[in-house]
Amino acid sequence: MKTSRLFIGIIIGISLALSSCASTPDPEITDSTTPREIIQYAQTSYDKGKTQKALEYYDILIKRFGTNTALYVEAKYEIGHIQMKEKYYSKARVNLQEVVDIYSGAFYILAKNDLEKCEGKKDAPRLTFWDKLLGK
Repeated sequence: MKTSRLFIGIIIGISLALSSCASTPDPEITDSTTPREIIQYAQTSYDKGKTQKALEYYDILIKRFGTNTALYVEAKYEIGHIQMKEKYYSKARVNLQEVVDIYSGAFYILAKNDLEKCEGKKDAPRLTFWDKLLGK
């Protein structure tokens, strides 16, 4: 009897802990969402460790406002920068090189610097969930 109460107590404790950790939902992009808001959502997502969500926001920015060169270049740079930080060097090089090829402003310098950091590096091996869990 004591064992089942302990077990139920542990289950309730874990449930409460997990429900209190629930994060706020990601902002939705509407027709009235400005480019700066999308960029802010992307940066906030990345700061919170939501790398994939940040990349999705930058992709949305390109799809909706890609004809604006400044916004296109900013999004491409940020995508490449994130990919570099996450050690996806081959993808990062493609996006950063595109920025260097089409732009001569501040993002040109930033992209050149990041390209130098990618020089000669290979993509990091990706571990599966089970590899991480088992400490491989």
